[in-house]
Amino acid sequence: MRVRIVNRHAVAVLAVGLVAGLGASAASSRVRYQVDLARSHLVIKTETTGLSSMFGHDHAIQADAFSGEVHMSAGAPETAALDLSIVAGSLHSIDDLHPDLRWEIDTVMRDKVLETGRYPTIRFQSRKLGLGAGTIGIGRPAKVDVTGELQLHGVRRTVTVPMTVTLQRDGLRASGTVAIKQTDFGIALYTFADGNATVSDKVTLTFDVVCVPDAPPALN
Repeated sequence: MRVRIVNRHAVAVLAVGLVAGLGASAASSRVRYQVDLARSHLVIKTETTGLSSMFGHDHAIQADAFSGEVHMSAGAPETAALDLSIVAGSLHSIDDLHPDLRWEIDTVMRDKVLETGRYPTIRFQSRKLGLGAGTIGIGRPAKVDVTGELQLHGVRRTVTVPMTVTLQRDGLRASGTVAIKQTDFGIALYTFADGNATVSDKVTLTFDVVCVPDAPPALN
């Protein structure tokens, strides 16, 4: 896949717009980034207690359809706001299993666990961003804690997502891992094998998301 590179002049302006204290960029201007789906990945990992021929080990579930935007004031990364939506029905098993078993896992997950017919969208909207170690810059990763509202299975709860953010020449990249409990969102733990095995309450989301700007910020 070919990566789009902007010219050096635009890169310099983009860096000024993202990194606090690097210069006199217009604080009132807003920059918008959109998720580049082709270069982004969201994977959910589950754990299982007990034994079963189908669910006898941990599983990896991938989201194939999601979108999102990041808005921020130029020169003020602490103002960044994220809105990310996942099509719940796009989640599917990526385990190395027989196709019939993957189909069974996907069917149970969509119909019994997530109930995607009733709750088709999983959404995260940030409310607060806390800058940690490092300074966001080209090739310089910085630690960020993003607190926001997660809407899942018809329930809204506040969660904090730790991530590493890096400014790239054609946008920005955010990666990290966060764990949540299914029961916090009204999801009944799935039991199988005559009650001898249960999917654990905790699931872990690992993400690597690339966002690209709508257009390079205009020169002053």
